[in-house]
Amino acid sequence: MSEEREFWGIWTPRGRGLLKWRLRAPASKALPLYPVFSSKEKAEEFVKVAYAWGTGNSDIASRALLDLLGNIRKIERDEIPPEHYVLSDRAGFVKWSELLGGNE
Repeated sequence: MSEEREFWGIWTPRGRGLLKWRLRAPASKALPLYPVFSSKEKAEEFVKVAYAWGTGNSDIASRALLDLLGNIRKIERDEIPPEHYVLSDRAGFVKWSELLGGNE
């Protein structure tokens, strides 16, 4: 029996779901890709770096950054379809079902 692990993601109120990117290769359909993290701290680190890189603003008291940090939460196992891909801070680019199954 595999051990139960927690995964963390970023909730997007506008999209009403987890932060999701789309990956598209030439002449292929888009693949949903979710960034997932092994801890809340890893997710917070990602948000801070991505925010600073995207805005050029590293002000940790910025309202927008604080809102993003406030939207980090645990991901339930059934929130991401098993066949969708995730970008994990521990396992890299894998299917959600593979990450849940412990094939890291």
